Amino acid sequence: MGTDCQVLLPTDVRARDVATAIAILLGADKTKQPLGKGGSWVCQTDASVEANTAVPTCADLVVPGDRYLYHFEVQGGQRLIMRRSRAKAIALFCALAKFFGGAVDFNDCDDQYDRFYERSLQRPVNDPEDGVLWTQLQEDLFNLEPLTEKDIAQYEDYAAYR
Repeated sequence: MGTDCQVLLPTDVRARDVATAIAILLGADKTKQPLGKGGSWVCQTDASVEANTAVPTCADLVVPGDRYLYHFEVQGGQRLIMRRSRAKAIALFCALAKFFGGAVDFNDCDDQYDRFYERSLQRPVNDPEDGVLWTQLQEDLFNLEPLTEKDIAQYEDYAAYR
């Protein structure tokens, strides 16, 4: 067994929105697609959510060149994603926690939370159906920027693996 980092996301986070955010943070293209009545949504055609038939409480978030196992049933219903503890994964998870709210444990084997990043949700909900809250979530997704080498490098000292 290896050393992982993990992100816990709030219960109201949609798997599709997480896949979209991961793809954008990793540098995939994004566009705005029009909806009726002048609205729009963020389209990231390379990201998808697939059923995971091996683990019924999970889904696979598929992004260009990678897959992330998305757990639906952990600690109070929160959502969980785990990866090997590398700087890129830690940076990605911190960006997801910053965007959706949540917490990141940089090293799941040390029984310490001294390298723990936590962020409260900045919007009232992560799963709006329509209206101003929907528009704000879509704008926030569209305004996400890909991680930079500098974003990743700041976590090198915390990663278990290089």
